[in-house]
Amino acid sequence: MQPRQHLIYTYLAQQRLFRRIRFALEKIFARPLDLSLSTDRNTTMYESAKPMAILYQPLAIYNDTFILQEYFIPKPYFQQWYDQLKLIIGEKHNHVFLLNLTIRFVKKDQTTFLS
Repeated sequence: MQPRQHLIYTYLAQQRLFRRIRFALEKIFARPLDLSLSTDRNTTMYESAKPMAILYQPLAIYNDTFILQEYFIPKPYFQQWYDQLKLIIGEKHNHVFLLNLTIRFVKKDQTTFLS
């Protein structure tokens, strides 16, 4: 983990104000603050796959659960799912601390056995 990432996740991310500032800056610059510009796809995928407990280590841990969750939503149902997700991570649930949310659109796999 780079020093910049460590600073963001370990110390600054604990504060609600910083999370709002970070979101605003990332929206302005259209890229994550903790993403290195000299990274390749494999490094980025490896970094995002690290256990959440390693990526986010607060000064004091109490009543915390780290969850890595993936959802595969058919395109016609995406908006309905997204509306429900906004309720969960929105103002009504201040106890939810979201580190990362990635939305990818992929074509349905028609060739593999398990699809």
